[in-house]
Amino acid sequence: MKKAFFATVIMIFMFCTLTMSANARSYRERARATYDATIATYDATIKAHCNTESRDIVVSLTKDRSSSGQTPQTFTSLTGSHTFTVPSTDTNGHPFTQWSNGATSTTITLTSAGTYTANYQASTSYTYTYTVATLAELTSVISKVVPGDTVLIRGGIYQPTSPIIFRISGTSGSPITYEAYPNEKVIFDGSLTTDASLGGDGSWEPPMIYVYKGCNWNIFRNIEIRYSAGSGITMWGDDNVLDHVEVDHNKGIGALAYGDRCKFLYCIAHDNIDTQHSPPGQDADGLGAGEDCDDVNYVASGCYFLGCLCYGNSDDGIDCLGSTGNTIEKCVCHHNGLLQGDGRGFVLATGGSNHASKCIAYNNAKFGFADDDTPAPNNIIDHCTAYNNGKAGFLSNMKSIDIGTFTNNIGTLVVYDAVPIQHYNTWNLGITNYGFVSTDSTSVDFLSLLVNSLCRSKASDGSDLGALQYGERISDLLGT
Repeated sequence: MKKAFFATVIMIFMFCTLTMSANARSYRERARATYDATIATYDATIKAHCNTESRDIVVSLTKDRSSSGQTPQTFTSLTGSHTFTVPSTDTNGHPFTQWSNGATSTTITLTSAGTYTANYQASTSYTYTYTVATLAELTSVISKVVPGDTVLIRGGIYQPTSPIIFRISGTSGSPITYEAYPNEKVIFDGSLTTDASLGGDGSWEPPMIYVYKGCNWNIFRNIEIRYSAGSGITMWGDDNVLDHVEVDHNKGIGALAYGDRCKFLYCIAHDNIDTQHSPPGQDADGLGAGEDCDDVNYVASGCYFLGCLCYGNSDDGIDCLGSTGNTIEKCVCHHNGLLQGDGRGFVLATGGSNHASKCIAYNNAKFGFADDDTPAPNNIIDHCTAYNNGKAGFLSNMKSIDIGTFTNNIGTLVVYDAVPIQHYNTWNLGITNYGFVSTDSTSVDFLSLLVNSLCRSKASDGSDLGALQYGERISDLLGT
């Protein structure tokens, strides 16, 4: 009996001892885990990003109130809490907005691992004016401009060896402007380019300046583009503007739009001549709005040519081949058509609904104005003057369903197919002596009307026929 009692006591003692030991170990483990947590290390990466420019950027960085270099930077084996501070604006003046975790102060406190990005973004009223003096500076700036920015290009000759590509769009209210520094001459010279360096394969004329597909609302002002191994400038984007741009001596078309509603304002295109293709001369117009034969989604429409001068180009002066709804106003084309080029001053052509008004064509190899290449319904040539062109002043070469309209013009008409709609033109009125002050193209009064000209007050609206009303000169059209 006593043995059984003592055995029970011993068993109870051993159970209590084991239980106390287990509880002690559990407590120690919990305590150690808590201690370990207080000294756990973590890694943190600090970055900066400009939402306006859609790219990561570099800004100065302060850690625990001490300078710590620049972003991006990764800090390893951190313990406890640390503060990181970025500037209130980035290097382009864009203000800080918030951290990627939602914190709105430029100082963030960290206690755990992760990547923390400081975001910057221009306010809606913010614009910036850059000034660049080298090609490297220009190519850098065009990758970070935002709507409303202006890039002033210092005078000089810039010689790229590969295309200069513009990809960033402005907006209708805030276009991006690239222009010459005031009173300085800016020339983009392609003497160092080759067909291959511009991305060509020998079958077309790649541009030296390339406004990328989807790049809209850019303005290029007071620059010259010359000696490209291919075309001068091509605009695939919409609503882009060439303002007082000169394109010359390129081996393809001087300036071309595939995008909609592009504008050519007081541009000059001359001596663009292609000799590298067969037959030579047929791929270098002065200016144009056309269709991209490799991409049916890019067919220009609604482009506007105002006060432009095109001469000495191997193909045509202004060509709207394939495009629609374009307006050509107060432009002059002369001496176009070299080698085996088509030699037309103005081409309204396929696409249709193109309109030429108050324009002058003279001394072109074949025709002054061509309503050509079916199908092209509803083209209109109105109040234009054609003089001394190789074959005729005006050409209509349309099927009956595509005929255009000729009204209030001075010159002669050749019809190769269906007879167009025609009213109040010199050939309808029997006027062969137009009554010009001068037929000398070097005279300031070239093609201006005499006071007693038979073309006076003969238009459908009672005004004078042709591009120039009495007292006007060609310089009035071109804004010179």
